[in-house]
Amino acid sequence: MSPQHRRTKPFISGYVLQIVIVNLFFYHVSHSLNISPGERWPNGVVKYKLHDSLTLKDMETMKSAFSDYHTKTCIRFLPWQEKDVDFISLEINVNISYYSGQTCKTGGYQYARIGEKNRELAYFIELLGLALCLDHEHKRIDRDEFLGLHENCETIPTKSALSIPRGIYDYRSQWHWTCSSCKSGQPKFSNVTICGQTVNSGLSVLDADGINDLYNCQGCHRHRWRPAESLTHADKANMYSFGIFANDGTPIYPCRAMVATGSVIAGRFVESTKSCRISEDLAQYEATKNVEVLTIPGGLVKDCSEYKLENKGDATLINAIQVSGWNSNYKWKSYIAYATVNMTDGGNDNSVGNVWKEDGENGFDRSAEMPVGSVGLRATEYKVLTCSRDTTCMLNELYDNRRRCN
Repeated sequence: MSPQHRRTKPFISGYVLQIVIVNLFFYHVSHSLNISPGERWPNGVVKYKLHDSLTLKDMETMKSAFSDYHTKTCIRFLPWQEKDVDFISLEINVNISYYSGQTCKTGGYQYARIGEKNRELAYFIELLGLALCLDHEHKRIDRDEFLGLHENCETIPTKSALSIPRGIYDYRSQWHWTCSSCKSGQPKFSNVTICGQTVNSGLSVLDADGINDLYNCQGCHRHRWRPAESLTHADKANMYSFGIFANDGTPIYPCRAMVATGSVIAGRFVESTKSCRISEDLAQYEATKNVEVLTIPGGLVKDCSEYKLENKGDATLINAIQVSGWNSNYKWKSYIAYATVNMTDGGNDNSVGNVWKEDGENGFDRSAEMPVGSVGLRATEYKVLTCSRDTTCMLNELYDNRRRCN
């Protein structure tokens, strides 16, 4: 059973894909983040030094921040070595209120400083992201479509004029400050009551998707969500139906979009209208703006990793491709599900939709919702889209690389 929430008309906003060249660096634009112009870290590897101002507790917190990036993205924070010219010095500064850091890779020494009173995991993760060229979500050029600003506030956060907003607006982003405050304004979705670090202290799904796109991550991080209104020939070649077709012969492709509750959930892409058909509490919606379609560049099997559909009883949460979450309750997360469902007229049809999971639950034992025909239907038997790494393949690849180097 899916979370219960109000059914209203979806509200979604979108932007057209752009490719930007900044400071002579070719800038591959992410579709799920607010990106600052500047130089990225080669291969996503960031060298760091731990300053003497950090306590043992600070170091443990920083280690947890690194782990969150390492688990959800291909970014790697590695200790500085003598031969390294470029690095980040991670420091504590008692003279600042929150944090202070340099954006993108500046070359040579650059700092990332946390204030005395904000030595928490969320702030460490947020600060590290600035060095990766990430900007704050609530400063997006299009933020007024999603936030109402407090007129009685003395200061209102300025928009990031040089940043490049892309994709679905993410209230759950680690770079979105607490909602209902002068810092970030009031969400225009009545169901959205918590934002950013209030939701969780780690990277959101859209955060991770955007970072993996920005740094062209591979393996099980190589899937990309592309805007439906500007799909290229390459994007279309990277769309996979896993051999599943609807009764009318059209392939089944997954998409995602934001609905009126502020939640981002999966549905079926309708190529003729570039829309995403979604079922939410058995009411079907057709999102026509800011629709993102799942693509898998490089194919289903590459770099010792494989994307495939698994029966719900065999799929594990750690391998399942997460879509996002329910904005009214941070404990709910959404995943992509495929099923053959019984129609109200007695027939059946294939579809792709959404299945919810709550933190603490194991496996997929809840029913999935499928948009079929003009209604939403529940499926108790379905398959989940997953990606897994082949350990034997990875060991052989490591052995071959070492042998070539000797």
